[in-house]
Amino acid sequence: MLSAKRTVITLLGLLMAASVNNSLATGTGLSLAQQNYMLNCQGCHLPDGSGSAGVVPRMTDFIGYFLQVDGGREFIVRVPGAANAPIDDQELADVMNWLLKQFSAEQIPPDFHPYTSEEVGILRKNPLIDVSGVRAGLINRIQDKVGISEDGLSGT
Repeated sequence: MLSAKRTVITLLGLLMAASVNNSLATGTGLSLAQQNYMLNCQGCHLPDGSGSAGVVPRMTDFIGYFLQVDGGREFIVRVPGAANAPIDDQELADVMNWLLKQFSAEQIPPDFHPYTSEEVGILRKNPLIDVSGVRAGLINRIQDKVGISEDGLSGT
């Protein structure tokens, strides 16, 4: 009886795995970029990109602003969580492009061009050390250019 239950459980597990693989292969499931976001980013930035006030910056309705100032495009790839993610350059480029469109489409400038694996490969070789300092300078430029007072971290 026990071996029959194991066989049924094993078969169910194989069917579920096949279903997941099929949905990914046919494009009906989660994209690889979204899966990589879930595995490498959402632990801190949360599933909806909202972050944690005062601790983890939000992406929702904010990260696209970085693309509007000099150095911002580079910054969001060079932050340690992105630069050191255990995925290849193309996968990281895909994650960056996905999350920008998913969480901050309205803040992306009209002349935005998607990240490429080549660009990401160059940028992630030089991860930021002074993340807070560089971010503060970029936030000042964003606030001046866009006319917002919030910083995407404290909510103000």
